[in-house]
Amino acid sequence: TDCQRRGATVTCGGGEQKRTRLSKIVKEVVNSDRGFKSAVGSDWSARRLAGSGADCNEVQDDLRPCATVECSKADPVDCIWGAWSLWTSCPCIGVKERHRVIASYADSGGKPCLGPEVQASPCEAHCGKVFNQDCEYKEWTDWSGCPVTCGGGVDEETSSVRYRIVKQYPKGNGEKCTGKTKELQPCHLDECPTPLDCRWGPWSAYSACAL
Repeated sequence: TDCQRRGATVTCGGGEQKRTRLSKIVKEVVNSDRGFKSAVGSDWSARRLAGSGADCNEVQDDLRPCATVECSKADPVDCIWGAWSLWTSCPCIGVKERHRVIASYADSGGKPCLGPEVQASPCEAHCGKVFNQDCEYKEWTDWSGCPVTCGGGVDEETSSVRYRIVKQYPKGNGEKCTGKTKELQPCHLDECPTPLDCRWGPWSAYSACAL
């Protein structure tokens, strides 16, 4: 038969093939009055019997493992940062900044993006009249897809992620940028199923001996 596991045909991950044989029974009966011969058979083995013949007790089904190669899994995809933005103009506080956002999120167990979303660098400010400007953030990005299908947690490798970046940096005595620029959301918290090894059931009773 085709390689099957739990009633479904498989090509990897392990399964079983079954073959069935009918024991070949050749019985020759000689009748002096009618003079006939009769035979019943298949194609595995032959046994010539005389008279009433002998019992045939061979196992009828033969099972063997198949498709034992491990099923391939999706290749891990690592997170990729987008390019850095241009540096901001140098504010009166003497620190310029630039930012970057994630271009492609990790998938299938790939490595998450590490490192800062914002870089700061000292700069020489040429200030005229100072205007106060509070920090302002852009809207949060959409949540990333869940990187796992089970066993989710609270770290970046097993959670959905979203980001926000600064839209306007503070000027003068404006309010500084506070709060989070990255949030994690747990996903697919169900435990992953435990792999199950193959187990044989008990043998059935022998069938009646057929001639």
